[in-house]
Amino acid sequence: MFEHFRGRHHRDLDASTRVDILEAAQRVFAKVGFKEATVRQICREAGVNVCSISYYFGGKEELYLAVFEYFAQMRLEMMKTFTSSLEQTPNQKAFQDKIAHIVAELYKELKSKPDIFKLMHQEIAMGLPRAKPVVEKYMIASQDLFKECFVMGQAKGFVRKDLNAKLMAGSLMHMVIGFLQCEIINPHVFLKGPEVHEDLIKKTVTEIFFNGVLG
Repeated sequence: MFEHFRGRHHRDLDASTRVDILEAAQRVFAKVGFKEATVRQICREAGVNVCSISYYFGGKEELYLAVFEYFAQMRLEMMKTFTSSLEQTPNQKAFQDKIAHIVAELYKELKSKPDIFKLMHQEIAMGLPRAKPVVEKYMIASQDLFKECFVMGQAKGFVRKDLNAKLMAGSLMHMVIGFLQCEIINPHVFLKGPEVHEDLIKKTVTEIFFNGVLG
C-alpha cells in the first residue's frame, strides 16, 4: 500500500510540475517569442530544474507544441460543456439566450488567458510555422461543435435554413476574437475609454449577430 501511495504521489507531483512548466512557457513565449525564449528562462519562470524540459517534453520545440495543445484542449472541453445543453432548448428565445451565454463565457475565458491569446496571435500572424497541426486540429473541433449548435437551431426552426451553419458559427466566434484582439493586442488603438466595458461588448456582439444594426 505504501509503495502504491508513493507511486500515486509521484505521478501527482509530475502532473503538477508539468502544468507549472506549461504555464510558465506560455508566459515566456508570449513575451519574447519562440526564437528568443530559452529553456533556462522557462525553467526559472516555472521554478524547476533546467533538466525538467527534456524530462517532461523532450525539448523547446515539443514544449511549444505542448503549450498549444494544453490550452486548446481546455478550450475544447469548455466548448463541449457549453454546447451540451442546447439540445433541450425549448424555443427561439431560449436558444438565443444560450448562444449569448456561450459567447459571454468564451469571451471571459479567452480574456482571462491573455498570454496564450497573444501567443496564438503571433503564431497565426507568422503563418503557423510550428503549431499548425495542433491549432488546426483544435480550432476545427471547436468550430465544428459551435456549428452543430446552429445545425440544431435550423432543425428546430430557430435559425434561418438558407444560411450556412459553419459560416454562422465562424462569424460569431471571430466577432468575439476580433474584440479580444482589440483589447489584448492593440488596446491603445481601439475600445479605449470608460464607456466601453466587457458587458457592453458581449451584448453588442450578440445583438448585432441576431438582430443586425438597422433600426
